[in-house]
Amino acid sequence: LDAITGDSWPRSGDFAGRPEGWFSWWKATVIAGVAACAAFLFLPGIWLSLNSDHRTGTAQLSEVVLPDGTQVHLAPESAIGLDFDEKGRFVRLLKGDAFFEVERDESRPFRVFAAGVSVTVLGTAFEVDQFEGAVSVRVSHGRVKVEDQRTSQLLSESLGPGEALRVERDGSHARSAVLLDEIAQWRENRLIARDISIGEVIDALSHYHKGSVFVSESFAERRVTGLYNLDTPLETLEGIAASHGAEVERASPWFIWVKD
Repeated sequence: LDAITGDSWPRSGDFAGRPEGWFSWWKATVIAGVAACAAFLFLPGIWLSLNSDHRTGTAQLSEVVLPDGTQVHLAPESAIGLDFDEKGRFVRLLKGDAFFEVERDESRPFRVFAAGVSVTVLGTAFEVDQFEGAVSVRVSHGRVKVEDQRTSQLLSESLGPGEALRVERDGSHARSAVLLDEIAQWRENRLIARDISIGEVIDALSHYHKGSVFVSESFAERRVTGLYNLDTPLETLEGIAASHGAEVERASPWFIWVKD
């Protein structure tokens, strides 16, 4: 009977031995958990809002003219922060992908910072993007110097037209050649893929679709080459899946599974 009436509950402590106290604690724990999840989801967006001067949303492209006349093309879901003064022109690529057409000014070098990697130029056109901690730089014309000071092995590479450099999170890097008309193809809502992973293609498509795509690790690691339309992400994804014997299942407009 004591167990039923609650008389056997402890009489000391903040709960005063009452089930109501336990319920209040449980409710507070749930509220704290919900608040933590909300913070996890929304804090990155708040941080971007506070630190960016220009940003784009899903499927949104933007052309920005900076105070020095430099033109910046922002890919969807990208953000930059500016720090211009008499000594230099500094741009922080906080998220995503950007193409720069830099106005020449020998007295004030133009520098782009992305995930610990810096790109320095005087006057040139080049693309910088981030993907899972890796930074890629592709030069359209002019020359740039790429540096990475995140690791003990300092990197300093010079790139010219048609040259590209990918710097991994661990500091390893690789140079490659790129066709000039393939640089920043997202400006025309196109992706030209040359032996890249399906995961990278899906990442590019995700910036044009408000939702989540779930794939197996083995499927994401498969390599593809082709020309893909970014402005029709679901149709493009279905085409990639079909060519690899997989199936796209839409549980809702926001949740998509690829079954291989």
